[in-house]
Amino acid sequence: MTLKELCIKYGYSESSVKSKWSQVQKSILKKTGVKIEKIGRGSNISYEEQVPADNRAIVMFEETKDAILMNKDVFTYENLEFTCFLGIVLTPMMVFRGSYLDLTRYIGLEISSENIERVKNAIFELKNRNIVFVYEDHTTEREVVTITLVAKAEEEMKIGITMIQTCKRLADENHKHSWVPLLKTWIGMQVMSESQPFTTSELESLTGLSAYQIRENKRILEQNDVFKTSKAYISYTRCVGQNVDLNVFEEGNL
Repeated sequence: MTLKELCIKYGYSESSVKSKWSQVQKSILKKTGVKIEKIGRGSNISYEEQVPADNRAIVMFEETKDAILMNKDVFTYENLEFTCFLGIVLTPMMVFRGSYLDLTRYIGLEISSENIERVKNAIFELKNRNIVFVYEDHTTEREVVTITLVAKAEEEMKIGITMIQTCKRLADENHKHSWVPLLKTWIGMQVMSESQPFTTSELESLTGLSAYQIRENKRILEQNDVFKTSKAYISYTRCVGQNVDLNVFEEGNL
């Protein structure tokens, strides 16, 4: 990236970067966990974010993995546990290697001591559920942990990285605190489509979301042509639930 792009992304003035590069580099590393390398000299200088050792992207929303296989147990995870789970399965070979600060940044949370501790607790909740294996490497002074899935995910549902990116974008556009309930609603609609028609109560039981959350998430997703639902009747006056059109679930249609 250029000097201007670096300054905009990390909040430094161009004069500070030019005159105090070593301090700026250390400060960015300490605050974000990202090491920036300066490439070239003079007017040809560019700045590159160092690729993590396991070849993952800087944040999980930039990954290119086509599909993630999961089982229905993911609906029982709290939102942060669910996000950490996605962070692990999105990495190459479904293995995350780095620090808890690295993982916090990778799943898109603001770097703070509180958030790092929350992520650490979420990982250990997943460990207690026998979802992930955690190995802490104490052979070096810096924090290095390796986190991977304990067992292969079951092929009961499939989500793509585009689904995650879409939910993140829609949550930002609609000023939502978290994109996870949108994704849970989307996956829930995918699962319930196998037994149509279905009711909102059934979707609540599956996803762990409230009726209000489901209505709000459906509104946002339908307004953006993610899927379409329609009421299901067995007579002119008796509605027995809803049906969902999954044609736009295909990764290439988003």
